[in-house]
Amino acid sequence: MKKVLFITLYIFFALATVVSSAEFYNCVDKDGNSFITDNPPQDAKCKSNEGDNESASQQQQSNVENQKINKDDETTSQKGEIKRLIKIPRPGY
Repeated sequence: MKKVLFITLYIFFALATVVSSAEFYNCVDKDGNSFITDNPPQDAKCKSNEGDNESASQQQQSNVENQKINKDDETTSQKGEIKRLIKIPRPGY
């Protein structure tokens, strides 16, 4: 009987430590409602349980914005290159 109790408690504590290792976020949505989640939405301001001010979704959003800016810069430079190439005189065909 003591072995069964010991094994049961061992399994319980082993599972409890695995569950507690998940990362949770304290979030506030646009209406001011506070909630806790492990998958933060993009439109909510979230803080992780480790005290980070910026959640993973906000980091992804800023990465997407940076990629858009880089694409815009790339497009602008390509347009400038096209204008430069059009101005180059070419011999007749």
